[in-house]
Amino acid sequence: MFVDPKNSQSEAREWISAASVQTMRLTDLPDASRVAANTQSVGLIIVDLDGCGGIAVAASDLITFRLEHHEIPLILISSESACDEFGSERLAIADVTLRFPLSISRFDLALAKVEMNNLEWQHRVKCQLTTSLLKDVLEAGQRRKIY
Repeated sequence: MFVDPKNSQSEAREWISAASVQTMRLTDLPDASRVAANTQSVGLIIVDLDGCGGIAVAASDLITFRLEHHEIPLILISSESACDEFGSERLAIADVTLRFPLSISRFDLALAKVEMNNLEWQHRVKCQLTTSLLKDVLEAGQRRKIY
C-alpha cells in the first residue's frame, strides 16, 4: 500500500509492481488506517513523506497508525531525511526511512530490514500494553483497599 497524496510515480511503486505484487495507492494515513482495519491483506505500507507535508505535518498520524496497526511494516520515503535509517531508534513513526532519490539496492535493503524492525516494534508495543494493563490492575486493587 502506498500513501502518496500527490500521486507521484515513485520508483518504489514501479519496482514492486514489476515484481507482480498487488499495490494500492491511498491519499493519506487515516485512509490507510481504515483500509488496514478492514482487510488482512496489507503486507507493507510505504509513505511518501514529502507528499504528506513532511514529518512535522505527518508525525501525529504516523504515531497513531503505528499504535493502531503495529503489525504492519511501514517505510517512509523523504527528501528531507539526512540519510537512510535502518535502525530501531525511530520505530514509533516507521520501521525504515529512505532518503530520496532511491536506488534499487537501498530499497532491497529496506525490504530486508523492515520485517526485522517491525518485529521489534510489535514486541515493544505488546510489552507496553502488558505493562499498562498490569499497572491498571494494580491501581484498581489499591483503590479497593482504600474503600
